Amino acid sequence: MPFYGVDKNPWLKKEEPVPPLKIAEVEALPDRELEYSQTVSGGERPESGVELIDATETGLGSLHVRNGTSLDAVLILYQGEVPGRAAYVRATDAATIPKIAAGTYIARFTSGKWWNGAEFLNEVTFSEFERPLVFDETREREGIRYSDFKLTLDSVIGGNARTRPTSPFKLSKQIRLDGR
Repeated sequence: MPFYGVDKNPWLKKEEPVPPLKIAEVEALPDRELEYSQTVSGGERPESGVELIDATETGLGSLHVRNGTSLDAVLILYQGEVPGRAAYVRATDAATIPKIAAGTYIARFTSGKWWNGAEFLNEVTFSEFERPLVFDETREREGIRYSDFKLTLDSVIGGNARTRPTSPFKLSKQIRLDGR
């Protein structure tokens, strides 16, 4: 029997309007940054661009990283199996790793939520770019020619770099837990 706000109960002497059923009151919450979902107690969420591994060598190259995903990420440049540089990139943000030394690097990244100062604890993924990044520095008459790269951590139309999932990897003990 459909309910239209009038009770047809035979025990009532006359048809009386029934007050509408109050399910719940909804109160608007103040706008908050997504940060609550990105950190856990004891870990501070670094700003984008904070380097987590100090450079042992520097050069003229740079790497611009755009993270168009809803998860924070840490991008790590490996030379062989040795992590050389690492930077934190917040969700929907970008960062630049400057002064990258000449060499061949594999770019790996881990993404997730709930950064505890050393790793993500929720929705964690591990990926790497299929092709290495070759940073060159070549002396020429006019000066030094050097490499700059741009990487996007999310899929883009017309992109020319593919990623693949990789086994979970440990971040080096060189990681700066203070995020400074």
